Amino acid sequence: MDADTVAAVKAFQTDRGLYSYGVLDYSTMNELDKAALAYITSVGEKNDLQLEKAMELLK
Repeated sequence: MDADTVAAVKAFQTDRGLYSYGVLDYSTMNELDKAALAYITSVGEKNDLQLEKAMELLK
């Protein structure tokens, strides 16, 4: 991982209340999975730019 990725992992760990050391351990990967699932299941509810553009074009 490059320095930007390590910084992003550290920020994610801090946001999730995990020990922030930039390593993708089991706890971090588990939280990433939860965050990805939450994002996937809520895409239609908020900020779906492709859907918004499609709706705009269909009007």
